[in-house]
Amino acid sequence: TSPDWPPPAEPVRLASLQVPEPPTAYITSAISFEASWKPPTSVGCTVTKYELQLCSRDGLPIGQPVNVPATSTTYLFKDLEMGSTFTTRVIAEAEAGPETNRSVMRSVEWSRASEPLSLPAVAVPIAPRLEVKSATSLEATWTVPDVFACKLTKVELQLCGREGGPLGDPVLVDAGESRFLFSDQRAGDSFSVKIQAHATASGAADGATTVSVTSTEWSLPARAVTLPLVEVPAAPKVYAVSATGIDIDWVLPAVTACLLESVTVQLCDGDGNEIGQPVRKGATESTHRFTELSTGGKYSARISGQGTSSRRQRLSVATESFQEEGGTTFSLSSAAFSPNAPVVTIPSVDVAAAPKMYLESATSVTVSWTLPSMSACELERYELQLNDASGATISSVTIAEGKSTHTFDGREAGSKLTARVKAEARHPMGFVVEAADW
Repeated sequence: TSPDWPPPAEPVRLASLQVPEPPTAYITSAISFEASWKPPTSVGCTVTKYELQLCSRDGLPIGQPVNVPATSTTYLFKDLEMGSTFTTRVIAEAEAGPETNRSVMRSVEWSRASEPLSLPAVAVPIAPRLEVKSATSLEATWTVPDVFACKLTKVELQLCGREGGPLGDPVLVDAGESRFLFSDQRAGDSFSVKIQAHATASGAADGATTVSVTSTEWSLPARAVTLPLVEVPAAPKVYAVSATGIDIDWVLPAVTACLLESVTVQLCDGDGNEIGQPVRKGATESTHRFTELSTGGKYSARISGQGTSSRRQRLSVATESFQEEGGTTFSLSSAAFSPNAPVVTIPSVDVAAAPKMYLESATSVTVSWTLPSMSACELERYELQLNDASGATISSVTIAEGKSTHTFDGREAGSKLTARVKAEARHPMGFVVEAADW
């Protein structure tokens, strides 16, 4: 036996690589999150890479581990399912030993799982409802959509035409609202509306950054509705029917999504100025007579229509059956009066000037007169009366138009006589027009 132990060998330290701490994860978008971790404590070795395993909430692996170089301690998981919950685990790999004989080693186990992280999600809203509120406005109402791991901030509404095409820019309303009034729309047009929801979720490691989240698609459009319309009527027609009256005839105005309730008739003078108060007629009437007007006056008229919004939905064309849809009914009018009817002149015949009388003999006298002024009519005949001194009528004759003298024969010699004349004319509509007096 050698007398003593040889000198001890140089001391060596066994390499060690600790298990990494659980990763930390934070949301970067509705379909992605970033995991980060700290390098594990190592002795006598150099970390060369990490493996990161995506797991479900229950810790079950999802897919294959991801290799991350040792120079990075973060990794972005992308294209994930919105509304899902995930965890992650990490393991480190290192090399130890001399340069000529390097060996690979790993942490003895995976890290514990990170805290579960839920990606935000906003459910696709259900179709909103659209209701007519006036002839130019409609109200959209909706049910607030469900959200997951985020906070609803805005609801976006897009007004559309009947075929679904967008009308104007979308409107953003606060999350606490569930109705919106679209005003100043065109009466008679059809509309629909669709919505989508916007939310925010906390992102970044410190939670100070927010991530925007939007429902994956717009809702289905609301059932289309049509704003009611009473169209501006066509100009009515005016006819003289007597020396003091006119008839107004009209075509009932067309209506859309409402019921015609009445027609208003406004009498006007020849310059279009209103005369008196308008007259309200029923929804099925199409004529009105104005009486006690001025003979020889010039008149016109204009009309407007009034309706009531209809909440009825047709069930059967054959039986004309309906059901009430509910909602508040309201009154509406055509946007303006119709154009004025062409001006019509009420016919008139002026009172004739006093006739002249000439003695033809001791028993005959001739009466002559001049044609009185008249308008909108044609002379048809004269009524001529011969009267005694007391005014009593002795003789009365009808004289055809075109004559302006008449001789009365067989009168009593020495009697005192007077005469008076009245003209009668005929309007093109066929009625007779007389002077107001002899």
